[in-house]
Amino acid sequence: MKVLITGCSRGIGAELGRQLLEKNAQVFATARNPQNSKAISELKEKYPDQLLTFTMDVSSQESIQNAFKEIGNPTSYFVKKVKKLESHATDPKC
Repeated sequence: MKVLITGCSRGIGAELGRQLLEKNAQVFATARNPQNSKAISELKEKYPDQLLTFTMDVSSQESIQNAFKEIGNPTSYFVKKVKKLESHATDPKC
């Protein structure tokens, strides 16, 4: 199984990557700065042949296009967008 995960640098994305790597999936881990991620570094050390890392900022269409040019076209993949939810508790419309 080949899986692409956005936001793999920490939190839910990193944990999802870890669990899939444990199940022998090939993981395409994307983040804005994957080289600065402790979680990605630890996963890369443990799963060097299964984990491929790519720079991608999901808020930038150009960044997404560049990442997919680099990643290519995996035969099967799952895209999981992971982001921090912001609180709108003071917004009366919410």
